[in-house]
Amino acid sequence: MTTDKTTEKKAQSQKKTETKAEAAFFAGYEDLIGLGKENLEAAVKSSQLFAKGAEAINATLFQAAREAVEENIKASKAIMGCKTPEEFFEVQSDVARANYEKLLVESRKVTDMSVKLAEESAQPIAERVTASVEILTKNRAA
Repeated sequence: MTTDKTTEKKAQSQKKTETKAEAAFFAGYEDLIGLGKENLEAAVKSSQLFAKGAEAINATLFQAAREAVEENIKASKAIMGCKTPEEFFEVQSDVARANYEKLLVESRKVTDMSVKLAEESAQPIAERVTASVEILTKNRAA
């Protein structure tokens, strides 16, 4: 009878271990399913932020191009109205300086917008990476 009781205790112990392992497996599996859904949502949000930011950058570039065309038309008229070579070189020099300064200002603006876009669009994914690592390490430890 002692052997039967020992065998029965071992069977009960094994059953408890199997039940715990099964519960841990399914809990981890449910976490992974939720993780996939949340990761997909973060990717969608990131894409939306990127599209919105790219649209703003595009609008800025289009506006700058339109202003450049208008300014170059005015500059062409001013150059065509020059009476002397000295006047021509002065007007041309002023136009070149103005265009260069405008280029620097617009370049800084687009660079700032691009950096902001990269940071904002990467944020949802960075948050999900952190959360995923936490969940996976928690499940591994359990």
